[in-house]
Amino acid sequence: MTANALNGEVAPTVSERVRQIFHAYTETAADLTNELRAVRVLVPLMEVYDHDEDDLECMLRDVMADLRHACDLLGLPLHSMDRIAQGTYEAEVHEEGPAAHISEGWL
Repeated sequence: MTANALNGEVAPTVSERVRQIFHAYTETAADLTNELRAVRVLVPLMEVYDHDEDDLECMLRDVMADLRHACDLLGLPLHSMDRIAQGTYEAEVHEEGPAAHISEGWL
């Protein structure tokens, strides 16, 4: 948790906020939004990858590299899978817009 400079309150770290959102999602069984799609993948990754609580970018770079290793191991075509995934992502963004930044308080 980080201290709020204005009033001394303790604000959750990004990782803590992601976990809060995940738990709220699983408790409410809300419709799957792009924000919740992001959260449902982040929480399990945060449990598996050793990372600084405030450096999720580094964790995601490691995940992306490991996905490449997994494709090599399984003999899967990463580049064509990535193109298909990009199309899925673009369709979801077109339908409901990009995931709001976590600081925008979308939950």
